[in-house]
Amino acid sequence: MGRAGTYPAEWILWGAHPNDPLAYVDRNNHYPDIADINPTTGTRLLPNWGHHHQALVWMPTVQRMFYGGTYGTHWGGNGTNPGVWEWDPATRKWSLDIAGNDLWPDPNYQPVLCAAWDSKRNRVVALVPAADRNGTLLVYDPTRPQGSRITRLRTGTIQLRYTQQPQCVYDSKRDHFRVYGGWPELGGQFGLLDFSGGHDNNPTLRGFSFTGTWPFRGSSGILYDPVADKDVMWQGGKTMWVANLDTHEARAITPTGDDPGLPLSLPTLFSIWSRFVYSSLGYVRDYHVDLFPWGIHFRPR
Repeated sequence: MGRAGTYPAEWILWGAHPNDPLAYVDRNNHYPDIADINPTTGTRLLPNWGHHHQALVWMPTVQRMFYGGTYGTHWGGNGTNPGVWEWDPATRKWSLDIAGNDLWPDPNYQPVLCAAWDSKRNRVVALVPAADRNGTLLVYDPTRPQGSRITRLRTGTIQLRYTQQPQCVYDSKRDHFRVYGGWPELGGQFGLLDFSGGHDNNPTLRGFSFTGTWPFRGSSGILYDPVADKDVMWQGGKTMWVANLDTHEARAITPTGDDPGLPLSLPTLFSIWSRFVYSSLGYVRDYHVDLFPWGIHFRPR
């Protein structure tokens, strides 16, 4: 372990990548109000900051949030966090499952970059794209004991690159897990993992695309709207794109009207349309790829 900065709680538990700490270890018990003692390590652990992309999923059956960790920190590294973090808004505490099979979601030490809630089976479906090696598709059942929550469905076979900054949605009507990003094994098409027809743990993979206008770019905000039965994409501003999932046609729309309670000075950074809330989370640029992490969330009723 090493120490970062001058704060007494910032003791670091190092992992597979020396530049990417796994968690902060609260050795001096300064933060019992936000985390309990981890049953595996016997210490209080706090999540590390980093690029989490689309690895945050609300789990309605347990009323907790799935957090798949990060793929790098502000000081560099492209490592990953072990296990799966959960945030409990009732207790306002973090917990980390690193027991047994759940220690490394991906055996190749690569991070979850996008995930969605499978409402038919009450579990998270999560994708680990390829970075150093091919990636993994896994599911996470929050009701199971720690150490047995993760089941890997495809291990070391996903060729979709993490530089695509993929976005995932789960379509409960069709029982599909759609992954936006160019899959090399599918000729650059988007990927569709089909769980229907009894394929609960061995989904079939095929490619798909849209006609019309669907200008996908990495980290676009995309959700499946179960009421309209369409995928909705947003990249900031007033324009949105909607895709008809039966005809595979997509088009741009410009909805009229924002929530009247929103500041008029932020019309392109925070807007509400129909059942969604759209918020700009920032802009990141590095030497290789421009990232546009636009947030899109269901509107609270």
